Amino acid sequence: MKIVPIKGDMTEAIVLELGQSPMFRDLSEQTLRQIMTRATMIQYDPGEAIISQGGKADSFFVVASGEVIVKTRDGNRTDLVDVARVSPYDTIGELGLLLNQPRSATVVADKDVAVLKFDQGFFMEMFTKIPEFALVTCRVLAHRIQQSSRNLIPPAAAGTIKPDPNVMSFLPMDFIHRHRVLPLKIENNVLHLGFVEDPTAHVVTTSRDLLPGMELRPVLIDAATFNAALQSAAGQKEWKAPPA
Repeated sequence: MKIVPIKGDMTEAIVLELGQSPMFRDLSEQTLRQIMTRATMIQYDPGEAIISQGGKADSFFVVASGEVIVKTRDGNRTDLVDVARVSPYDTIGELGLLLNQPRSATVVADKDVAVLKFDQGFFMEMFTKIPEFALVTCRVLAHRIQQSSRNLIPPAAAGTIKPDPNVMSFLPMDFIHRHRVLPLKIENNVLHLGFVEDPTAHVVTTSRDLLPGMELRPVLIDAATFNAALQSAAGQKEWKAPPA
């Protein structure tokens, strides 16, 4: 981590960057210049943590350059699961400030990253004194929630789903039933794993624990494919989900 002084031509570049951020783009240039004076620019090396899950929420950030990866930890596990990527001009960390709660995720730099950091006091000052900022913040967070509810893993390409009965035994059958996850095929130590719904972080990490040494490639599959595979494996006419 390295703090970079904001001076000279950099000030104009930062005003332009803020103007491209969904959080600030509706504000006047004069307001953006005032906001810029409250920013701290920080550079991070690849893999370096910008935010740590469980840490105190005392600031938020605008990604100025590079991309960051959002990771979460399920329960008391030590490993992290990638859940999102954040591109330049987007913001991170503001939800914790609004909720006054510890950080809900870890955010790390992917390659070299520069961010603009704003402290909690400034955020609340903006939120309470500039109606446009408060409204846009609500819109940005609503959009983020909407995006997070959509598919986190890609759907399988049409016509490519031909489950191999020989790989179904790679996972316990009760795990397959309960979480609607289906081993599909294996290619060069890469196991294609089908999910009927987007899996939770717990399901992903448990799958990895059950399949050590394998690279997992998750895809979404439809319920008909899942049910047909289980029917074929069990020799049953109809498969019903076990009780929760």
